[in-house]
Amino acid sequence: MRFDVAIKNLITQNTAIADEIAGIYPVVVPANVSAQVNPVLVYNQVSTSPISTKSQYGEYDRAVIQLSIFCKSLDKCQIIAASIRAFLDRYSGTITVAGTDYRIDLVRFQNQEFVGFDEDNDVFMIAQDYQFAMTRFWTFGLPTLCGSVNAAQTNATLRIEDFPLLWLIGNGGAGYYDTYKGDTFEISGSGNCLYGGSVADYAAITNIHLLDKSLTTDFTNEFFKKFTNLTDLRLANNNSTVVETNFLSKISFLALQNMNLSLFDATNINTHQLFLNTNNLTSFDATNLSKTLQLELNSNSISSLNLSFCLLLNDLKCRSNLLTQLDFSNNTLLTQVRCQYNRINAANNSTMLVQLDSHGLSNGYFQGYIFGGGSLTTAGAAAKAALQGKGWNIVGL
Repeated sequence: MRFDVAIKNLITQNTAIADEIAGIYPVVVPANVSAQVNPVLVYNQVSTSPISTKSQYGEYDRAVIQLSIFCKSLDKCQIIAASIRAFLDRYSGTITVAGTDYRIDLVRFQNQEFVGFDEDNDVFMIAQDYQFAMTRFWTFGLPTLCGSVNAAQTNATLRIEDFPLLWLIGNGGAGYYDTYKGDTFEISGSGNCLYGGSVADYAAITNIHLLDKSLTTDFTNEFFKKFTNLTDLRLANNNSTVVETNFLSKISFLALQNMNLSLFDATNINTHQLFLNTNNLTSFDATNLSKTLQLELNSNSISSLNLSFCLLLNDLKCRSNLLTQLDFSNNTLLTQVRCQYNRINAANNSTMLVQLDSHGLSNGYFQGYIFGGGSLTTAGAAAKAALQGKGWNIVGL
């Protein structure tokens, strides 16, 4: 492998050092410097000690690299040399050479070979030797480093939001969601880290089904933002109080019934089916549900519901709430309504029947309840009869 190229990449990719190098003027390029290297720095591989058969992590190919710095000012050369030395003496991490990722674990100053003046080129030069060691990541099957965005430390307690895919499917598909502790989970395993999922891995997830897990996890926007192609989310029958779906731009099916939700932000214009039965909702904003076909809000404490923006709605279930009226004038596709056990009186029930009849749809279903007793108005009774004549089943009125 090209150790000299790797050293060059390290230095030139470091912003502070690269700025210092760019500030040297005039730049003098010795005649023997190849076109591929930096015009200010010359890299020579002095010696190598490759390990042909690596048996464990930590065995590296080693080399000595001589770094030569040319510039008109000796003071400037010394500043650059000191800056590079300080950087390399503490460097440990990753580098990409010719498209391959390498682990660098040892870069240290070895000795200073030369400080002087090159009369032939009229420049000062400082030459320094560094011992350098690196190996490919995949040599031992390690896909990434602990501490990176794609890896999680083993034998540690981690925030679910940082590694949601690892929490969902576990390392090798084992799954960790049954060992939740609030918004953290514990992992264990051999080695230093576990693979936490790349951008492509998250993008491949289209469904998340975690029904009946007794979870108390907060499903925040931070948790969901990596799942860019999620279309189906089912978290029903858990104990979570927070579910935020603002980043789920492709979500079509949401099943969040029988949880502890007291607030739900229905900001997604793409959800076709939304189930929020048996929660603690006291209000619900349906403004952005312009593409929703089916909406279920049974057994909450909602006192008002504006459906004027739900133009495609054909199935509404909102029984056992605190509603006093519903306006169906804009819901021209609505054929399934279950709104019994609210506080809707005879007059408002009558208005709803008149509105449904005006849409001219056949073979529907309406189940209501007259709060406070009484009978439908004359117009309401006529609308009921007209709907029944078109095949509607009217129950409870």
